[in-house]
Amino acid sequence: MKPIHNDPDVTGYQWVLSSRHHITYECTMMSELDSGAGPGVYLKKDCPPQPVHPNCMCMLVPYVDEPPGRTTFETFKDYLEKQSDRDRADMIGKANAQSPVLYRRGLERRGINPDRPGEPRKIPEELLAPTGGAGGTGGGQAQLGNFDGITAKAHFLETIRQSGGTEAHVKNMNLYAQAAVYKEDKKLKAPFSYRPSDGIIYFNTAHPDFDKLDFNLARAHELSHKADDLQYGSANNKGFVDAVEAASKKVHSVAHEILPMLEVGGEYENDPALSDIISALSKGTLDVPIGHSAEYWNSDENKAGDEIFAWLSALDVLARPSMKAIEKYFLELLNSYKEVVR
Repeated sequence: MKPIHNDPDVTGYQWVLSSRHHITYECTMMSELDSGAGPGVYLKKDCPPQPVHPNCMCMLVPYVDEPPGRTTFETFKDYLEKQSDRDRADMIGKANAQSPVLYRRGLERRGINPDRPGEPRKIPEELLAPTGGAGGTGGGQAQLGNFDGITAKAHFLETIRQSGGTEAHVKNMNLYAQAAVYKEDKKLKAPFSYRPSDGIIYFNTAHPDFDKLDFNLARAHELSHKADDLQYGSANNKGFVDAVEAASKKVHSVAHEILPMLEVGGEYENDPALSDIISALSKGTLDVPIGHSAEYWNSDENKAGDEIFAWLSALDVLARPSMKAIEKYFLELLNSYKEVVR
């Protein structure tokens, strides 16, 4: 690319979306931003570097016509304001898509400098660098009470790499796991929780259920929420949403077979993932060993789908046996999940 970059006849580059691109994401935005010379055309110094997300296969082609203007935050802002709520959320995250005052934060959390988009992409410092102090550390190295987070991280990474789960998704989760930041919050009402507003996974060692956790499963579940928020957007995927609705209509008819599996001595005794999936599908009306309350499920129409996606993702990347029950009873749901992450 260097000889082309130095060619005076080449006034910029055009971002060409891969033909295999099947979801709205940052590269959709990059291919459609208009700085005055048409969609996806940038001055050399303003052209965003590739790739913009794991497995991105977009291309840059030389542009030799009249040069575009500068690409600035206003360019991004004007573009984002014209998008639907769903597409804007897929591009910069749900938490940052609600108001123009949050667009800059959303772009920066994607590693994009909206004032100098040609700069090398980087993971925001607060998501990568150690934060120090008692609040936790970056890179997933928090000391969780007596739990050795450094050893746990290594074990988690090795586990997902050898899991045989959906290949592209395992690679993505590996990246999210290495960049994850954990902080303790003693006021947290759950052992672990991902917050989209700052991208941090919080934990509470004082929670009564903390010492009972399967840490690999908890880590995979919360990282899956983060991947869904930043990349997959399952709540905006019609196929997945429809599959969740179909499974919800079916769950009571198969409950007599599934619930005994979750009981003491059952095949999936106290499995939190399968148990909470059944709770989500039934909106808390089925009595399961582990699961959110009916009040939780009914507080937001997207709660069930969000939790189901995160649990399916966790089961996938960890190759947990209870995925067999999902395949047996809710095959359409499983297939729709795989369509989202492949």
